[in-house]
Amino acid sequence: QYHPWYYHVARRKRECKEFRTRVTQIVESFSPPHPHWH
Repeated sequence: QYHPWYYHVARRKRECKEFRTRVTQIVESFSPPHPHWH
């Protein structure tokens, strides 16, 4: 039997991953290409 907290944590992790992906796409779409710092 699965514990409710497992589903809660898994859902939060997925939401966080999706949120970071969306933010990254938005930032890249509004920011100019970043120069490579070496």
